Amino acid sequence: SQSMAPYPGGLLRQFGIPSNEVFLVTRLSPGGPAQLAGIREVSGQVRYGLRIYPVGGDILLGFQGKEIASPTEVADAIAHMKTGEKVILTILRGGKKIDVPVTLKETTAEMQ
Repeated sequence: SQSMAPYPGGLLRQFGIPSNEVFLVTRLSPGGPAQLAGIREVSGQVRYGLRIYPVGGDILLGFQGKEIASPTEVADAIAHMKTGEKVILTILRGGKKIDVPVTLKETTAEMQ
């Protein structure tokens, strides 16, 4: 995933993103737990000013009911869990907050 901190405020408002302290899911492992749970990765890009920004992916807001400070924090927490355990990812999609249950598999750190 990628921090949305460098995104301009106007672009965040245009896409209904409440703050820049959130993380855009840019790439998923094919067939991985997040993809199987329906988490969506970046699907396009938009030009804003002189730069091009990836858009269209889910925005990661929370893990297990808590806000996250970095995607690494999520990967570290998952590394200490067992295969088959369920976790809840809170995402923003289309301006709506959604809790998505994800069942862990043997792989870790699949979201980029």
